[in-house]
Amino acid sequence: MTGARTVAALTAIVSIVGLFGYLLRDERKPVAPPRAAAAAVPVPEHEREQEANPETTPARLVTQSPAPALAPAPTLPTALDERSLMTAVRSLGPEDAERVLQLAREGNDRFPNSPDAAERSWTIAKALTTLQRFHEARDEAQLTVQRYPGTTWAQDVERHLLVHPLDLPSREEQQELDREEKEVEDFRATLGAR
Repeated sequence: MTGARTVAALTAIVSIVGLFGYLLRDERKPVAPPRAAAAAVPVPEHEREQEANPETTPARLVTQSPAPALAPAPTLPTALDERSLMTAVRSLGPEDAERVLQLAREGNDRFPNSPDAAERSWTIAKALTTLQRFHEARDEAQLTVQRYPGTTWAQDVERHLLVHPLDLPSREEQQELDREEKEVEDFRATLGAR
């Protein structure tokens, strides 16, 4: 146990030292050269007088110092290859359903005939279900069954989304609704018989 405590203590110390190092790091900003050094062009006599008396100096743009260099444009992320894309799709959970949906659709657009296309279609339907976009999920399930018949992915979406669609009440809920409807009809019939 003392070994585990020692490791924990060392980890804490290293973390604290790293934090202090990060906070105290030298963030020197580039210093502009002094004005005298930047002014390689001689200043006319009337401008020197205006600089000496700033109240009479008109607002003007000083262009004697060199322009700062522009930062390079940020690079756009490169498109993932199919293996990386599928790894990302599989690793994201239901809390990232929007991202899963985006990646899976991108994969099917870029790799429509790949062996992983059926899984991506299944993933799209699952993500749409998670987002409670049931009609879109049903439509995607129908496309999956049409495009990839006989695959386990098509069988799964058919079983879960097409046999009993999610936008309809469950079997138990429907039976309860039918029972209540029958009770109302029976009640009306007894009122009509009186």
